[in-house]
Amino acid sequence: MILKEFNYYLKKATTLEEIQGSLIEKVNRWCDPSTGCIAHVYDTVLLKHWIVVSDNVVGLYKLDKNILLFNDFQMIYDRLDKIEKELDAPKPPEMVTIATNQTIAGVKTFSAPPVSATNPTANNQVANKAYVDSVGNTAVKLTGNQTIAGNKTLSGATTFNGAITSKGANTFSGNNTFNTGQVTFNNKAPICNVAPAADTNLVNRAYSKKRGGYIAVTGGAINLNNGINFSLNLTSKVNITVTNAASNIGQTGEIFVAKGANISGFSAPFNFRVAQSGFGNNEVFSYTVVSSSLVRIVRS
Repeated sequence: MILKEFNYYLKKATTLEEIQGSLIEKVNRWCDPSTGCIAHVYDTVLLKHWIVVSDNVVGLYKLDKNILLFNDFQMIYDRLDKIEKELDAPKPPEMVTIATNQTIAGVKTFSAPPVSATNPTANNQVANKAYVDSVGNTAVKLTGNQTIAGNKTLSGATTFNGAITSKGANTFSGNNTFNTGQVTFNNKAPICNVAPAADTNLVNRAYSKKRGGYIAVTGGAINLNNGINFSLNLTSKVNITVTNAASNIGQTGEIFVAKGANISGFSAPFNFRVAQSGFGNNEVFSYTVVSSSLVRIVRS
């Protein structure tokens, strides 16, 4: 703060006590935030020397009052000089306090790791080693052996470069392709509950057995998709028919008919090379699916 000094002489028959209020007001008017004012007041009658300072000087220099006697003049100036030197002296660096909130700017280097005994509760708080380890132990690591519990869903393509050992049940809802290498089932045969629909599909035991054994047919309608060999037990007059010849071209098999006397005939695409009649109690026929419109049948 800049200090400006003025001289002021009291009129005869006037005391400082009478005009001190107006004088302090004048001194304050002479000042601004960067300037402090000091008025030297001389009483020529009482031969006294007073000092009147502005309010900002009182506050800045921690004085007791605005008006001081001449006897205190040197002491006050010594005090002001000391304070000014203290204000002009370089300020010590700000210190980090222990108990108050602070915002610390700049890069801070710790020669030893800082210690925090509490776990973070907000996203911007620093975490200690124990907290980081506890979080890391629950995450899937890129390297090292781990036992992973719970359900995991992989939404993208997954590549396994090494061997895979699965000890539990596995369910595959999508398509799986084994491009190279051989799939080996050491202890148990694979299970398939679905009948093959194409020549490249694998078949289960039930399908193979069904295709080799006699498939019982209710009535006289034979579905070639259901097997190779068929058995019919005719309890009344029935015309024997066949379906799905087109999807089974090349298939051969047998048709056994109990109570063959109830055969009324064979509908196309069944076709005898030589027409047959006079069927007996048990009849056996061989057939070959030549085309969708021709199933050649021979009476054994």
